[in-house]
Amino acid sequence: MSEKTATQIAMERQPWLDLRRMRAQQMTARVMQVLGDTIQNEARREAHYRLFDAFIEAGIDFITDADREAAGLEPRGELGYTSSELQAMEAHRIKKLLEPLFTTPLPKKKE
Repeated sequence: MSEKTATQIAMERQPWLDLRRMRAQQMTARVMQVLGDTIQNEARREAHYRLFDAFIEAGIDFITDADREAAGLEPRGELGYTSSELQAMEAHRIKKLLEPLFTTPLPKKKE
């Protein structure tokens, strides 16, 4: 007996409880919409199933701004970072800039 694909496993679950499956369907539909006519009719169904399986198997998921707001998380800015993430990255960068370049003492000059 062959192994089940991620799609088959997901189909066996209760779809109204499987948020990851619903999001994978949304992502797959959007990708297929963007690709549009670049994929020949015969290959579209196979491409759709392969993308969906890849999203499910890799555990790929998107957290939207609405999801973040509903969960009480701070919003992300234009670059995709929250203000606290930017502050932490900047603090780390400043710390690295202030560290000494050499960690071992330089040899003394002979007189």
